[in-house]
Formats: sequence, C-alpha cells, structure tokens
Amino acid sequence: MGTVKNTNSWPQGLVVISIFVIAVCTLFPFSFSFSDSQTATEIFKNFSYEIGLKDIAGNLLLFLPLGFGWAGIINAGHKKYRSLLSSLFLCGGLSTSVECLQLFLPERTSSFTDIFINTLGGLLGVLCFQKVGTRFIDKIIVLFKRNLSVKSLAIAFIIYTLLALSFSAYGLKKMSITNWKQKFPITLGNEQTGERPWLGSIAELWVTDYALKFKETKAILDGQSPNLLQQDHLVAFYQLGDQGSGKDQSGNLSDLIWQGPTSGDQTALGSFSRSDSWLQTAQPATRLIKKLKQENQFSFGVKFQARSLEQDGPARLVSLAKDTSDWNFMLGQENKSLVFRLHMLFTENGNYVDPQVRFPRVFVDTLPHQVVITYTGELIQIYVDSARRRRSFELTPIFVMSKLQNLWFSDIDSSNIRLYRYLYYFTFFAPLAAILGVFTVLCKKNIQTFLLASIGFILPPVALQYAFMGNEWQRSNQDNLRLSLLMMVIIIIAINVFSRLRKKR
Repeated sequence: MGTVKNTNSWPQGLVVISIFVIAVCTLFPFSFSFSDSQTATEIFKNFSYEIGLKDIAGNLLLFLPLGFGWAGIINAGHKKYRSLLSSLFLCGGLSTSVECLQLFLPERTSSFTDIFINTLGGLLGVLCFQKVGTRFIDKIIVLFKRNLSVKSLAIAFIIYTLLALSFSAYGLKKMSITNWKQKFPITLGNEQTGERPWLGSIAELWVTDYALKFKETKAILDGQSPNLLQQDHLVAFYQLGDQGSGKDQSGNLSDLIWQGPTSGDQTALGSFSRSDSWLQTAQPATRLIKKLKQENQFSFGVKFQARSLEQDGPARLVSLAKDTSDWNFMLGQENKSLVFRLHMLFTENGNYVDPQVRFPRVFVDTLPHQVVITYTGELIQIYVDSARRRRSFELTPIFVMSKLQNLWFSDIDSSNIRLYRYLYYFTFFAPLAAILGVFTVLCKKNIQTFLLASIGFILPPVALQYAFMGNEWQRSNQDNLRLSLLMMVIIIIAINVFSRLRKKR
C-alpha cells in the first residue's frame, strides 16, 4: 500500500530557500578562478581538516533546514530510514560540491571536516522532523494565521525596519578612518621602505579634508585649480615638475625631498626614472592625518604620467604609509589597473583585510592622466580624466554582508560590488516588502490602506539612502533607491498574485 504524499507546500519552499542560502553563504561573490595548469591532485591538496567551534555551529544551522524540508517532502514520518539515507546523499553531495567549488575561490578555505559537519546538520534536520512531524508545523502555521492582523504586521514592520537601519548604521560607523596612525609621511613614487617603486612622473598632488561634491570635482577635472576652489579645506597642495618647488602651498605639511641612494641624480622634481629614488615629506603628515580623521572624509587628486604599462606590486604613486603592510591609504598601479587601498576601523580587529578598490584600464597608454578620489565615510568615488569616467564603491553593503558571512574581500571591483549591493538590498527590503504584501492582502481596499502601504513602501528606502549618501544624495544613490523600490514592487505584486491564485483553487 502506497504512502500518502504530503500535500503541504512549505517543505518544497524550505528546500529551495535553504539551497539558495547555502549557495550565497558558501560561494558568494562567485568570483571563481580556474587554472588549467593545476592537476586534480594539486587541487585536492588544498583541502584542510581545521574548523573552529563557531564554524561547526554555523554549518550545522546552515544545513539543518535543508534536511528538515527534505524530510517533509518525502514524508519522513513514514520512511524514517529511507529519509535518513536520501538526506545523507543530498546534504553530503551538496556539501562536497560546495567545498570543491570553494577550491577555486581565493577568499575561501575548503575542508573535509566541513563536509562531515554539513552532512550531519542535514541529518539532524531529518531527525528533528521525525520528532515533531508535519502536525507540529501545521499547528504553527494555523497559529500564525490566527494571530495575523494589521496590528501584528505593523509591529513586525516597525521592528524589522529599526533593526535593519540600526545594523546598517553600525556598519556606517565602522566604515571610518578614525583609526589612522599619525606618524606616517606622504611618499610619492614608492613606499618609504623603497620596496614598491613606480616609474613615471607626478605633476600635482592635493588633499582636502572635505569630500568634494560632484560639481566641484567636475570643475577640477575641467581645469580648475583646487587651490582656488577649496581654499578653506585644502590641507596639502604640491605642484611638481620643472617649475615645482616641493613646498606645500597650503602651509600644513613639510617639503617633499628626495629619498634613496641615488636621490642626488634626479633633475626634475616629481620625475621618477629610477627605482631607488622617491619623494617624501621631510616630516610625518601629522596635521593632515588629524584633520582627515576628525572629519572622516577627504578628497585628493593626482596628475601623473606612467613610463610603463606593466608595473605591479602595486607600484606606489602616492602612499600615506609606514611600509607595504601598514598604511592609511595608498594609490598605485597594478599593470593596467589603478588600485586604491584604504585602512578602516572595521578591519582593525578581526580576520579582515583593508579594502583594495580596483579601477581597470587606466594605464593603457603613457599619456598624462588625472585622478580624483573622494571618500564620504560610506562611499568611495574614483574619477579618471573626466566626471563621466567614474566608479562608485559603496562600503556599507560590503560591510554588512561580509559581517554576516565573516568574510572581507580585499580586491573590490565593479562586479563584486554589484553582487554585494544586490544581496544587501534584497536582504534589507525583501522582508519589508513581504510584510507589506501580506498587509495589502488582508486589508480592505480603502484610502487608509493605501496611505499606510504607501508610507511603508517609500519611507524605509528613502531614509536608508538619505542617511548613507549625505552630499552625494542627488546623484549617487538614485539607482539604489530605484533598486529598492523595484524589489519591493515585485515582491508585493507576487504575494498578491499568489493569494488570488490560492483563492481560486
């Protein structure tokens, strides 16, 4: 006699959601790097057996819902041993696939122990289902529906909104440069240890303790002198070349002087033709660092011309650093890409590294170029040669998602920034949209419902974007606002359509 199949839809939904969450938590940002030269033996040598208590708990919880949902699909109450065996193959196979794929992710570590713990988590999910069964879950669903009301939805909406905003505000606070060290000099053409030489010429360097607005940045890129545009905020301004003096025209820092054993052979100030000579301020840039830390924002610009398109390290154009591993910021060349590193409070304590922002295809010729970089506390923007050639890098989505995953990816470019951004806004707004969707299903179609739904729909995205953007609100986060609203619209419509389809059955 055949076993009656479970007609509830929640197990299928739980399995789909579990697989999605497992893929995101274990493989994001999906930046796989495959090598044809590696053999299978060499690849599997990268497996380890190390795992911490925190990872064990996380892996068990990650795979437990998958086993629970799978047991519900195959009706584990009647097929106890078969459900355990099938769950063993499902969770073990999925875990093995994930760990093998992690071998090709530079940020991840694969472990045979992870496979065992993940599989055990799935089996625990099956055992949990066998103990509580579908009746217990059905009772929870009935209890949830019985207590579902406009009031409970409004409370849930407010609580989740406050929690999400608070966590994001915490992330914004951590995206800070208040931990910068104050004894570092400004160095051009190298690190002060002489380990990262750059060959080329630098004609101008300036720094402000203020994140320039778009119009101001555009004016500078169009030829306006920063000395005229931002006199009150200028904290360093060096003009180099044959006519340069090496003096800081803002009067805040000491002179730039040649360093290295062959420094006396240099003729033009700012022309770096040898790998063993570079420019450096005679004294640490303490006053500049104090001002930037106090404001937690800055802008700086460099006019440069590379001698070679194949410099790496990255080769340092400008650095505010002690050595190759201890810096406040660094601007360099990595072959054809421009690289910017920024030391932040978030990376001070923990297993994180400072973000490295990459702007591709800058060094494609040896012509003069100009770069302007602004940092607002949340947003890094890099402009090359014109206001139209710009890349924006939001830091809070990276912080929040990497904090949830206990990861921080050092090499940030437009591709993984986009993935972080989509996942962050989905995580933030999908639950809010789901609550609003259920609200619109339950409520009568009247003006009060429309006003309440409209406020809940518009207020959280606007509040989040305005809080993060500051002076770049009008330009930089309009795309994020549209993305947030679009996600919410799709989810609300989907819930309403699903509700109508269920009523027709």
